[in-house]
Amino acid sequence: CWFIDKSKVSESVLATVRESAGAGVDFELKEYADIEAEIRAERYAGRTVLVPSSASAALHALVTARQLRTQASPLAMMKALKNESEIGGMREAHVRDARALIKFLAWLERTDGGALETGAEFKRVDECGAATVLETYRKAEEGYVGPSFETISSYGPNGAVIHYSPEPLTCASLGADNLYLLDSGGQYTCGTTDVTRTVHLRPLEATAHMRKCWTRVLQAHIAVDSVVFPTGTTGYQLDAIARAPLWRWGLDYQHGTGHGVGHFLNVHEGPHGMSLTRISTNETALQPGMTLSNEPGYYEDGNFGIRIENVCVVKAVTTEHCFGGKQYLGFEHLTIVPFQRQLLEVGLLATHELAWLNAYHAECLQKLSGMLDGTDLVWLQQACAPIASHS
Repeated sequence: CWFIDKSKVSESVLATVRESAGAGVDFELKEYADIEAEIRAERYAGRTVLVPSSASAALHALVTARQLRTQASPLAMMKALKNESEIGGMREAHVRDARALIKFLAWLERTDGGALETGAEFKRVDECGAATVLETYRKAEEGYVGPSFETISSYGPNGAVIHYSPEPLTCASLGADNLYLLDSGGQYTCGTTDVTRTVHLRPLEATAHMRKCWTRVLQAHIAVDSVVFPTGTTGYQLDAIARAPLWRWGLDYQHGTGHGVGHFLNVHEGPHGMSLTRISTNETALQPGMTLSNEPGYYEDGNFGIRIENVCVVKAVTTEHCFGGKQYLGFEHLTIVPFQRQLLEVGLLATHELAWLNAYHAECLQKLSGMLDGTDLVWLQQACAPIASHS
């Protein structure tokens, strides 16, 4: 049985599901509210009932402890392990999304936060207005359906609120003396995106403390993107690798480093993840084909927030040795949006970190330059120019 609001299932979707189920499979569609009676019937019949660990407490309570069996839903794992077609779609979605976001970032810089378009020097766009401009660029992309979640558009102290949601009547206007954190994503027919960039309208005037914190968060991001690990490793185990560059300076963040990402589905998808704050992410080992976010951060209440986020996919990697006969894994980043290089404290980066950053920007330029023109292309070229080592 498939318990769902029947009004949400079109005849074409139902026909596809029946065809996928195959001949001889008894498939029945029932209203979502009917599931309670069905579970009670199974309980009264004395049968063991498998309830997914992600199901509500109300469903678990319907079954006696003797009859209850709890584990991760096998359907969740089937969704989590993307096939080559889905991974290809995710790559394409991130290319389209990158173009929209780059156009927005170029507009933000070119207009000084919208001030030049209004003609008022100190009347920049507010947080909601910035999100609206970004949505306009995304809507122009082929296959765009809508946001994958409500955009977190947060300036200054609001950036320290991890899941901040701006309201039209009370949101802050962007300014030139603090950081702007933008966490957003899109649903495309070929895949789902989730990307965060933290920028400054006057990056060279950002305080030394802001620049150092931003650079430490970037180092945390690079640490995850670069890590190699054996099969059987969970995201719970990898989370500390992201935090290490921050811990060395007494910094940290109070959220997980990554969550699973669906393919034209939920932007937050289980059962895998990367988090010290959620022990459940230690129950599922990372496997090739899983997509998840890489989003370390740092937040100072009443001051500013920093988060840097890409979506990546787990892949097999080749290593010189293969201890224990295990396959080793790593990540391929799908997001290709440049970082604001002017906020970087180059002297804090190790040689391999600077090499990673230059390679990432070279990749952005190679994949996107043919899709942009005019001032947007100039912006991309400047954003992706190689960064020399600190002398």
